[in-house]
Amino acid sequence: MNRWTRWSSTALCLAASATATAQTCTLQSQTVDLPLVSKATPKFAYQVRVQLGSDADGRSNGSQVLEVDTGSTGVVVPLSDALRSAWDASSTPGYIFYSSDGKYHPGKYVDVPMRLGVSADGKRAAARVDRITVLAAQCTCDVASIAQPPKPLAQVPATCAGYNGSPALSSTTQVLRDCSTIAPGFGMMGVGYDRGVDAARNPFLNLAQMRAQRMSPGYIVGAKSITLGVSKRALTGFALVPLQRGAATATAPSDWQAPTACASFPDSGSDYRVCGKLLPDTGVSYMMLNPVVPPATPASLQQTVQLAGHATRVVPDATQLRLDVVDAKGRPVFGYGFAVGDGKAATPDSVQWRGPLKTPPGHINSGRHLLAAGDYAYDAACGHAGFHAVSPAP
Repeated sequence: MNRWTRWSSTALCLAASATATAQTCTLQSQTVDLPLVSKATPKFAYQVRVQLGSDADGRSNGSQVLEVDTGSTGVVVPLSDALRSAWDASSTPGYIFYSSDGKYHPGKYVDVPMRLGVSADGKRAAARVDRITVLAAQCTCDVASIAQPPKPLAQVPATCAGYNGSPALSSTTQVLRDCSTIAPGFGMMGVGYDRGVDAARNPFLNLAQMRAQRMSPGYIVGAKSITLGVSKRALTGFALVPLQRGAATATAPSDWQAPTACASFPDSGSDYRVCGKLLPDTGVSYMMLNPVVPPATPASLQQTVQLAGHATRVVPDATQLRLDVVDAKGRPVFGYGFAVGDGKAATPDSVQWRGPLKTPPGHINSGRHLLAAGDYAYDAACGHAGFHAVSPAP
């Protein structure tokens, strides 16, 4: 979800000029199906019931439902009694900021056990993570600009009012205000990669079986299902695109880089297209195209409309759009097309323009409707993105 994390600044050549790294890798055979709470996917978000902290001891019936977000990495949940002992033991402050609504959520990073795919009574779970770092968010705050640098906090406040007037976003000109207790239903489970965050914070890649090397890290997201772990059998029929390994950063170790895709506009009378990193993002229901200039986006492919109260540049309704995932030689390995606004299962709610960027690569966020056209796999063990076309419903 782009409102969570920004794209990594690590450069990536487009697939037409990239050189794939040969992979010699053997996958384990074990996988596990993750039960979903939500049913009407991918039109609506993928939701999973989880337990964290003391709730994950196998004896508690406490649980919460989190949205699965392949567009971010890391778990964020409200501070609760189940996290209290881990909160008291932590001295690491943290926050998440949503640019979409301007809300800032401060808290602490805590290390806790986690159970995934939990039954409603809390007695059964599909998978377990023995220990993972999550953000326990304490409050919800607004952000305001000021003229004088604010005084930093010496420690995490005991109450939300204690955050008021403290620095926001590591800025000397912005402060927090109107902080209040966070809503109990707040939370997200980010499971993406190439997001500039340590993969150790990704619950889908750190199951107990994966840590014990009995399951290969990765996952498969289909229109109505999520599979944890990847195997040769599970990936049968997938077009696998080798991924490049990115450089380590100050905040995260080396990670696999996203695959490349191109969006083109058949029947538009233009050969204009957007190529760049592809993010199949279960956290949003619309598509985002972030091109590199030059060339400029043709005027016929954009118009400004009001979406959620904001002026937004979009691709006009009825425009034919095709999205193709390409391999290292620029050859399509998976693709699908739609007419913007036609309401079909694989058609995003809207196609929005971002940027443009002055340096490559461009970025394409497909949104979750891509999953109505094909299953999506991430093989973190051997470094592949996989796509498997599915037949449309009659």
